[in-house]
Amino acid sequence: PAARGAPNGRAAAAVQAAASSQPTATMPAMVTLAAFVATLGAVALTAGAASHHDDVVRRTVTSSADSGPGTLREAIAFANTAMARVVVTLESDVRLITALPEYTNDQPLTIDGECGTDDDDDDDGAVRGYERDEDELVDDDDDRCEVRMADAGQNIFSSTSSASLAVRDVVLRGGARALSVAAGDARAASPSDTYVLALHNVLITRAMSVNIDIRTDSTPVLIDAHDVLITDTPNNVVRVTAQSAGATVTTLLSNVVATKTARGFVVLIDAMDAVTVGVDESLFSGARPGNGLDLGISATDIELLVTESTCSDNGGGGLNFLGTLLGDGVVRVNVHKSIFSGNAASGFRYLIGLPSDATVKAELVMDQVTAESNEQYGMVIQLPPNSPQSKVDVFLRHLNANQNARSGIDLQREASGGTVRVDHVQANHNGQAGLSVTATGQTNPLSLEVSSTEASRNNITGIFVEQPAADALTVTLDKVVANNTANGSGVSINIIGALPSGSGANRVRFHGVAVSENAEDGVTIKRDAALVVADGLASVVGSGNGDRLVDVVAGSNSVFVI
Repeated sequence: PAARGAPNGRAAAAVQAAASSQPTATMPAMVTLAAFVATLGAVALTAGAASHHDDVVRRTVTSSADSGPGTLREAIAFANTAMARVVVTLESDVRLITALPEYTNDQPLTIDGECGTDDDDDDDGAVRGYERDEDELVDDDDDRCEVRMADAGQNIFSSTSSASLAVRDVVLRGGARALSVAAGDARAASPSDTYVLALHNVLITRAMSVNIDIRTDSTPVLIDAHDVLITDTPNNVVRVTAQSAGATVTTLLSNVVATKTARGFVVLIDAMDAVTVGVDESLFSGARPGNGLDLGISATDIELLVTESTCSDNGGGGLNFLGTLLGDGVVRVNVHKSIFSGNAASGFRYLIGLPSDATVKAELVMDQVTAESNEQYGMVIQLPPNSPQSKVDVFLRHLNANQNARSGIDLQREASGGTVRVDHVQANHNGQAGLSVTATGQTNPLSLEVSSTEASRNNITGIFVEQPAADALTVTLDKVVANNTANGSGVSINIIGALPSGSGANRVRFHGVAVSENAEDGVTIKRDAALVVADGLASVVGSGNGDRLVDVVAGSNSVFVI
């Protein structure tokens, strides 16, 4: 990067490309990183531009000793008494015997461990080596200074300051908490500023935990972590809590790797007005027994973007997203070019909760995503309960959801209506269904459109749809293949109960549907006391099914129109 705090080159290119993209009729334009990166100007004040600030106090660490002149301990003790922003520069590795003094001053602090190298040297070694042995991550060519704690029961660095903090170009090795931030009342230099926690080019290894707990009233909070590697550190939690109305938080994880942990990487954001989270070019792998990345967010408005990231080979799930709306609001989740495979639970889990009287507009977009070989579902999507007024649109495009122990894609609806569009999806060799869309309770009208999709060689059903007939269901299958189901039908549509008077009909539309060699029917349509209109049955083709090509199972008082 030309300046510290700026996005890396690939992120900047992604922002430029996405800014020129246009929405389409079938798939919303991807939410871009621009909204996240635009706020990073605040980081420069703490993470880089502080060096040019008029009111900056500097301290240089020249000794590797635990205590004495020129040590990091002396520098932190000095920073606690400073009357201006403090920049501590390490020119030596540090070997600690006991914890550093807790930082308590109300002035922003920057700790720079690049050992005096040229700022123009774009060293991304923290992440470049994540596939190598951990001992190789810090070698003779590594420009970062290392702070090592000899006592596993002692913390390395703790801050209870409410002022912004930046840690960059440093290795933190060993100890109980390598990094502990407890900002009880986060605040900025002026009311118009932002509280910033910046971690740039940092390696944290062989500690017990990283713990960040920030509380804020109305001060906006920005957490910017890029080029960060956390390994062999069991517990890593970032928590931000609002103590009054009006708080906002933006979190950017760019080129972050968390591997060989216990709980994975946990981000908890509570009681905010607005939350924006971006995860870009990051890896969360090897958590035992936790999820790779846990995101628990409660706010009025939530926006999450995950791009070019991997959450795989974890003892729990891959990415677990729980969004809780605090009232009427909006939640938008975009997942793009990412992998959620080989996890002991589900690869990707999306769950929205909200109050019973809330009206929510939600949108989930997943494009070019792979979720394979998970021990539960490839993707499980649970749409909001309790609110018939809510509308949730789901767009799934260019997905691979194969060889999962349960269903490849499992979408569960309770009450909410909206549109589900599935396009260019491979959902094969799964233990239950390739694609399952089910609903419970009083539902709103649902439109399900599946196109250019294959759901074959699944154990129970290729495509399974179940809808209580409280409101109309429209299913469109266009260029769909569902062959070789081991124990059921290629396509199974189950409509339960009668529609309310005047609410119209359930509609099932077929165009170019191929269903062969299934254990039961090619297509099964079950309805109980419902009106169903089926279009395009003549376009259903197949052979070798255990029963019928198309089987319509009628309940009492039902009407089926071809």
